Amino acid sequence: MSALVAYTVARCGRAQVWVAPWLTFVVAIALLDAPSGRAADALALSTVALLFVAAWLVIATLGSQAPEQSGVLAAAVGGARRERLGAQLAAAVGSAVVVPVSFLVAWAESRDPVHPASLAHGLSGTLVVTALLAHVVAVVCGTVVGAALARPLVTSRVVTLLVVLLVGVLLVVVPWAPVSVAVGRTAHPTAAGTAVMALAVAVVAVVGVAVAWWTAGLAARRG
Repeated sequence: MSALVAYTVARCGRAQVWVAPWLTFVVAIALLDAPSGRAADALALSTVALLFVAAWLVIATLGSQAPEQSGVLAAAVGGARRERLGAQLAAAVGSAVVVPVSFLVAWAESRDPVHPASLAHGLSGTLVVTALLAHVVAVVCGTVVGAALARPLVTSRVVTLLVVLLVGVLLVVVPWAPVSVAVGRTAHPTAAGTAVMALAVAVVAVVGVAVAWWTAGLAARRG
């Protein structure tokens, strides 16, 4: 699987498949300036942005090859399900690449002279760990949602876009939804919140793997 993921990452890199989502993420978190200037608020906003960018990345990755090419690759790696899972993992890697940008922007905002009080609300150890876990939750949720709505499971781009937006908003605004919890714990970091986020990562990872396995098998049958 590692070789398949590495191949997919290299292929998407050469074809510049991920450039548009990456640039969108950077521009979004740069423009979504936290009014308070607090690093925690900036990282909470970047968690939301990463959810949608992760969904975009996996949809772009899964749609970056012609069906014939996917079929050849699937035959080489041991099946269509394995090929699709490799693409999903590669997309998750692509999402993780931009996470350091979130912390760089948060650090810069916390040093903004326009918000002198923000210097007291910089990148503490608790915030860094909580925000990292929150970003993991966003990557997993976005990847799973995107994979479930990518071709051949959903062939209409309009439907895919609308459902991704709807599900993404629900994951952010519904209390106790994974990303909602991640955003809240990041905006108000505590040691207890870090423990909650660790549990959330474990739960989301288990559910995400199960859903990814199921959708990959369904896509393999439909393909």
